[in-house]
Amino acid sequence: MLQILFAFVWPTAIAVAVALLVGRVVATAVTLTSEAVDGGPAGAGERQSQRGLSAILSAMIASASSQALVVVSATTLGPVASAQIAVGQRIAGAPASLVGQAFTQVMLGAASPLIRYGETGLERLLRRQTVRVAILSAGAAVVLMTLGPLLAVPVLGEDYRAAGDLTAIFAVPLSLTLVALPATSLMIPLGRERQLFAIQLCRLGAIVTAILISSIIWSDTVVVSIVTSAVWTAAYVPLLYAAFVAARTHDRRALENG
Repeated sequence: MLQILFAFVWPTAIAVAVALLVGRVVATAVTLTSEAVDGGPAGAGERQSQRGLSAILSAMIASASSQALVVVSATTLGPVASAQIAVGQRIAGAPASLVGQAFTQVMLGAASPLIRYGETGLERLLRRQTVRVAILSAGAAVVLMTLGPLLAVPVLGEDYRAAGDLTAIFAVPLSLTLVALPATSLMIPLGRERQLFAIQLCRLGAIVTAILISSIIWSDTVVVSIVTSAVWTAAYVPLLYAAFVAARTHDRRALENG
């Protein structure tokens, strides 16, 4: 709904990207506000506010990373290329948009008792969830890479032929979002929100740098998208690594305190 409202006021691909960014920030802020209202030690208010701010900024930067190519390409490659990229990303991101938050809630629901009561088994839970979701993510990526180019013209029209190819290019990084969301969601309840913010900021910098450099060297929509997708995919590695380190640290402390 927010994207539709933005499109009415500012009918461009950039408006859709901005709407996604605003929506992510609002959703994160509402979630954190609800958690804060649930209660806690009186002296924890300032700490809760700091954690909430870091989490909101992390969500904002994560959304900015996913929309960076749409926004930057409007300047470097032109509005037509930006529109094609926006359509390709929206199609490739459909699986994450539809079920990404559901996987995250399942992960948090299973992990919350372990974190709250200081019990072990968090790393094992994270590994099991990551493997299962990775299998589903790989399947989604294969489907998108296969059907995206085939169905773009019949469904969207001849003008969006390029969007089908771009859907295939973006299939891997956007399908990996299904894996990354549940894993990184653990970092906030584990008190790693500042680390998450720093990693997300570095990811954004790497993605924007890749877009600018590839645009200067090649100035071709497909090539720029491939380079950006490769960096985007690689940028998930530090996020997942940090999540597993946080879970392993929790288990070690739980053993020491047990």
